[in-house]
Amino acid sequence: MRQMPLFPVTVVGSLPRPQSLLEAMTLARQGRISPEEMETQIESAVEAAIRLQEECGVDVVSDGEQARPDFYSFVADRVDGLRLMSLEDLAGHVEDRSFFERFLADLDVPTAGVRLPVVVAPLRRRNSLAVGELRRARRFTGKPIKVALPGPYLLTCSAWVQALSSVSYPDQEALGRDVVALLRQELEDLGEAGCEFVQFDEPMLADVAFAEPEECGNLLRAALSRRVDPDGELAFAVDLINRVVEGFDSLRTGLHVCRGHCVEKDKIHLRGSYDRLLPHFARMKIRQFVLEYASEKEDTLEALATLPANQEIGLGVLNPRTAEMEPVETVVSKTRRLARAVGPGRVFLNPDCGFEAFANRPVNTTSGAAAKLRVLALAAERLRRSFADP
Repeated sequence: MRQMPLFPVTVVGSLPRPQSLLEAMTLARQGRISPEEMETQIESAVEAAIRLQEECGVDVVSDGEQARPDFYSFVADRVDGLRLMSLEDLAGHVEDRSFFERFLADLDVPTAGVRLPVVVAPLRRRNSLAVGELRRARRFTGKPIKVALPGPYLLTCSAWVQALSSVSYPDQEALGRDVVALLRQELEDLGEAGCEFVQFDEPMLADVAFAEPEECGNLLRAALSRRVDPDGELAFAVDLINRVVEGFDSLRTGLHVCRGHCVEKDKIHLRGSYDRLLPHFARMKIRQFVLEYASEKEDTLEALATLPANQEIGLGVLNPRTAEMEPVETVVSKTRRLARAVGPGRVFLNPDCGFEAFANRPVNTTSGAAAKLRVLALAAERLRRSFADP
């Protein structure tokens, strides 16, 4: 791992895509554009996303997830045994259909347009999930690159729908074994390709920790069977991630736990302290936890000091889904509180979540994302001067 400055600035993953790329994606789905033309559009968008981050002072960049239709379903294009199904299609297969339909009524996304990967046959990795993305991004930057992957708990629990998956995997534990093997192979390949930071996205952990069983909670979890043993679920998640990262000490690994920022409506956003998750985080062999603290006033930052000293915190200090710009002074003050509790060398700065969970539904504009990233960079500069003073 290369040396980082104090308070490195990074992103959680996605950035808004240009209209030209969105149009090319539509043409590609219709078979009206060649793979070569599609790749040209993606390369242009990735280069622009990286240039934007560099100009805004981001220290660890991503490719903006420009080639992915969303943060998660892209795996179905690269792993055999998964079928993309719309929320409408899933309604006929979930265990609690009335609950599922109540949840769909609350969403402000088209149920036919959101598709989730569901296990329908044994998993087999056909292509790497992200090595191609890493190599493409490396052509445009010399900075460290963060690659985001769906986490093992997300893949195991959201892709297993009993009516469709149990023929190949009798339960989620059985599926988890193949998910772990798949992600371990991906880490090995990413490491060999020169990746320095792999972030696993685990939005369902927030749902397990914060949502009551009768509440709708997270978009992804609502599509699945509803397991209501939070402690057992969190222990399962710890076991899965530890099996994935065991032995990959040369990679900086991160775990992003968001509260449901895939849409702008507050109704499905989860509220509550991360405190319930901290004992489980402490048992994970993960280098960094990428958390959301931009809008949660009840959270106590100092509680993060209970994490082991070798674990970093990616501090979410900007809300990606609002046009309101957080003052630099607010970011500095919140970060200073955490740095004094855990030490400045353990703190990264990032937005709460990505700026575009779904390709056709950005939660912010490109100019808005750039302005927020500049706030992070300005805050980092002030913090570096402050903590460098004797």
